[in-house]
Amino acid sequence: MSFVAFQELAEANALEIICEELNNPTLPNVKNWQGHKGVWKVSASRAAGWMYQSMEYNGFLYDTSQGIELINSTLLEKPKKGPKQFARRPFIGVLKMKKFDCIVVSVHLKATGLSNEDLSRLQEEIDKVPMIVEAIEDHFPGEKDIILLGDFNYHPKKKVKPITITNFDVLRKKGYTNCLPDGEFTNISNNNSKGSKIYDHIWLTKDTAQVYTGRSGVIRDGLTSPWIPNGWGWGGVVSDHCPVWTELYNGKDLDKADLSGISSDAVKFTVGVDG
Repeated sequence: MSFVAFQELAEANALEIICEELNNPTLPNVKNWQGHKGVWKVSASRAAGWMYQSMEYNGFLYDTSQGIELINSTLLEKPKKGPKQFARRPFIGVLKMKKFDCIVVSVHLKATGLSNEDLSRLQEEIDKVPMIVEAIEDHFPGEKDIILLGDFNYHPKKKVKPITITNFDVLRKKGYTNCLPDGEFTNISNNNSKGSKIYDHIWLTKDTAQVYTGRSGVIRDGLTSPWIPNGWGWGGVVSDHCPVWTELYNGKDLDKADLSGISSDAVKFTVGVDG
């Protein structure tokens, strides 16, 4: 694990606490970890939107000892005119991983609702994701490695009737593919450890696919804790979403853009009517 994107954080400083524990362990399981420990840094967003009774935050956690540098991170800006484009604003990171640089867009799209009553609103958000890609392409001419990841709140291939849900075809038309194992569920609960839904995706451009190792997956083990409530008992799951992962080669960069000289406060993206 080298770079981790988080969505739906309930506390702005949650990742700071995790980062401190990784760098200066106090918990027995972390102290006794025999693998690579790393030197971790964190970047947390401002409030991205509402989550139940509190604000929601996004964040990036990354291991600098593996040659990873987060050059810039920013929330998608709200348009000055017109309605907001996303219920929760995507978090955008500009990364340098040894010789490979890329831009990561971390999203948490609109939920469909208990009876799929908000499917059309979800589709509206899906259709706007390529607009973020286009804004990034305009800002960084020549950059071909733009990775979309997070909670997309819907199966990457399924269609729904009678509502016309074109689903993620809008991303496929731009050359994106979801690199996670086809058909593997990404949710989990104490009642169903194998899952039943596919909410979380990692979409790669055709250019990024050339440095994809072919290894990716869904983590299902070690997601419960005796300190988390489970109904009237304990041993609940950390989240109803499993961590998902992919692996990329970082020894080369195939496009011509150079992201290393970007100022940390020089990048802002807006989707919608502005000015």
